[in-house]
Amino acid sequence: MNWKETHVNLGTIRENTTTKFKYESLNPLNIVQIKRGCTQCTTYKAYNPTTGILEVSFTSAYIPKQLRLKPGFQMVKKSITITYASGEVETLIFTAKIIKK
Repeated sequence: MNWKETHVNLGTIRENTTTKFKYESLNPLNIVQIKRGCTQCTTYKAYNPTTGILEVSFTSAYIPKQLRLKPGFQMVKKSITITYASGEVETLIFTAKIIKK
């Protein structure tokens, strides 16, 4: 494992908001590719090998119509796939419970 945590729980967040968080590596990593599972809702700053930090932003969408009344929230699970120079691939996960504004 190359990261302190490979799963981040963002907790409960409101729909149509942006939440910033970070992953921290255990050692400097030689990353050749970072691929977002959702290119519309997930952005990141380049990994900084000096600090070991990968900063991520998640923008939640509106809750789909069929979930607005019952249960009134939406659970989401998103991923970021990291490819290292060695050819190793690792997936970082983040989850959240999205509630109405």
